[in-house]
Amino acid sequence: MRLLAILACFLLQAVPCWAVIAFDAATEGTGTTALTWTHVPVGTPKGVFLFCMNNTNADVFSGATYGGTAMTQINNATDGTGEPGFAEGYFLGASIPTGNQAVVCTVSTGSTAKHGVVITVTAASNTQLAGTGSGTVAVDTDDPSVTITGIAGASYGAAGMHSGQNTEGSTTAGTGMTIGPSNDYGTQTTASERRTTQQASGNMAIQFITAASDDVAMVGIAIEQTVPDVATGQAIVVD
Repeated sequence: MRLLAILACFLLQAVPCWAVIAFDAATEGTGTTALTWTHVPVGTPKGVFLFCMNNTNADVFSGATYGGTAMTQINNATDGTGEPGFAEGYFLGASIPTGNQAVVCTVSTGSTAKHGVVITVTAASNTQLAGTGSGTVAVDTDDPSVTITGIAGASYGAAGMHSGQNTEGSTTAGTGMTIGPSNDYGTQTTASERRTTQQASGNMAIQFITAASDDVAMVGIAIEQTVPDVATGQAIVVD
């Protein structure tokens, strides 16, 4: 079986069998109504994370698109007291358009300050949620984190967060993560982060490091390649 998998990998695919999920590019948009901006990928995306954040405790997002393709809402978090905020995560792992693409966080109502972050990744195959897929934090806490369980093989993750931290520099990346685009609303902020490299196996912990305990609305998402290679634990491209 292992030999067949290896042979299939070399005979059927143009992408190397050992290709891993890797960071491609990250961009952001801000506004008070619908968030729209252009994402410029470096390579050919095989996975798209999108985090839409609102500077109040209201779910005003009615959907999201990447290049006109609807994204799947994965999870959201609301912090309703103190310095309230909202964060919602979306993902797209197949039928991803190539080249520069418009990103849209659709807003159903309201004119509060908002921030969106999109992160694309490259891989050998399409991607899908890994294990339980996501986790959230919606409480006053220091160094907020989520642990996504049920992951057996290689995986990759990213997160978006609304925070009561007063400055963007008050939030840094946790272990194994790299900080991404952030925004300063004035007395509240947002942050994003993504895995520095693909995690080899096991449950995924995604954590932000904050200067002190404060209000948090955080969503973390983990993904894996759709077709694992039984020989390497990576992926064979079949689409």
